[in-house]
Amino acid sequence: MKIVVGHVEGDFHAELAAEFPDHEFVAAASVLEQLDEVVDAEVFYGWPTKEVFLAARGLRWIQCAGTGVDAVLATTEVASSNVILTNMKGPHAAPMADHVFGMIITMAHRLREMWEAQSRREWDIPRWHETLTELEGCTMGIVGLGGIGLAVARRARGFGMTVYGVDPRTVSSPYVDVAWPVARLGDLAALSDWLVITAPYTRDNRHTVDGEIIGRMRPSAHLVVISRGGIVEEASLLEALRSGRIAGAALDVFETEPLPPESEFWGMPNVLITPHVSAETAETFYGRRQIFRENLRRYFAGETLMHEVDKTAGY
Repeated sequence: MKIVVGHVEGDFHAELAAEFPDHEFVAAASVLEQLDEVVDAEVFYGWPTKEVFLAARGLRWIQCAGTGVDAVLATTEVASSNVILTNMKGPHAAPMADHVFGMIITMAHRLREMWEAQSRREWDIPRWHETLTELEGCTMGIVGLGGIGLAVARRARGFGMTVYGVDPRTVSSPYVDVAWPVARLGDLAALSDWLVITAPYTRDNRHTVDGEIIGRMRPSAHLVVISRGGIVEEASLLEALRSGRIAGAALDVFETEPLPPESEFWGMPNVLITPHVSAETAETFYGRRQIFRENLRRYFAGETLMHEVDKTAGY
């Protein structure tokens, strides 16, 4: 059986070939290589483009190398096919939740401004009087109570925050005080000091956090977007940040990536930007590889795969 490793990580494909010697593993990092190799492949590891998917004659399983599958499902032929689609639920949750709180603490304690003052060798204690914010007693709202959202909730509980959330499913967790259906998103925005977006991006939630939802946030509130761009309507967010309608935002993902150099977000003093790297830890990559290894073992044995995606729901 031929497996195309489109998401190439060092010698991972060679390790798999040694572990499963009865099968052929081919590394194909570029789209041109993938188009050539996928023709007679049964398994693809990575995110195949539409052209790559259509070039495959016998593909039966796509293992995405991350959690988000929106880019793959944007190819309607994938969504309507019988090809199994699996993702990497699990390894991303902890580092992404850590990243959320790194950005929250940075904004709450104005660490970026302090580090800028450090570079100027400024010791100005009065400047910071009553300008820092405590997390204990605050309310966190989480949009999407999947693995990432619940990891954020668990950390929020450790900081003494009250946690609300919305999710299309019924969710019960010891880390979430109140879970509402998505129809209560406006209520969630209105009560949150920190509104965190951890939901997967699907065709149903594009620009769910629009001008109306952002308009219901408190002037002292912050928005943290960690899962996918496109859920937040960026024009409305820009206006809210520009006018001081909300206090600030921390953004790891955007609707267009890389974020264009001319984007106004770059120069805003009340915005933190990271380049879609919240899960890029050694532990995450190790976890991904272990999931693919186990799924390969199951596939070869004819067993049910882990983390099969509901292609209709989009996650």
